[in-house]
Amino acid sequence: MINKPNAKSKPCKKGQILPFSGDEQAKFFHVKSGLLRRYTIGEKGKEHIFNFAPEGKYISDVESRQNNIPTSLFINTIQDSEISVVPLEKECRY
Repeated sequence: MINKPNAKSKPCKKGQILPFSGDEQAKFFHVKSGLLRRYTIGEKGKEHIFNFAPEGKYISDVESRQNNIPTSLFINTIQDSEISVVPLEKECRY
């Protein structure tokens, strides 16, 4: 369950990376304004984009959270954005 009352809002500049590959992912990001993308970087250094999150959408590494493993994904801002960092409860249903 997403716990919005504990969400912390913060501004992010274009190009800012939110979680780094290898970090534990225990939160969602709600896009209040702007645009975010979720991607990996392959062995040859090429970016592989999974999806974009425009205003009003959530973005996270759900697999990392569900399996309690470090993330292999990056999430960054495509433009200046305002996001809410939403902590997840222990028992999370998507």
